[in-house]
Amino acid sequence: MIMRWTGVSDKAARSWLQGQTTPSGVHLVALAARSDTVMSTLLRLTGHGDLEVGMSLRNIEAELIRLLAIIRSDAIEKPH
Repeated sequence: MIMRWTGVSDKAARSWLQGQTTPSGVHLVALAARSDTVMSTLLRLTGHGDLEVGMSLRNIEAELIRLLAIIRSDAIEKPH
């Protein structure tokens, strides 16, 4: 997954995961764009941990939309 997200080699990705090297700035941004864990860590390390609330709200909103779609599809299938 890391290779796909960043375009790096298997060796580079393994090196990051083993803590032998670190991603470049461009690769770190690519990882943060796709991983809430990486983004949360970056926010906390840079003193912006309070911004994690926005990420949580985004995830809550997405889950509510998903659940609403399920409820609506059940309502269509089972009229009252």
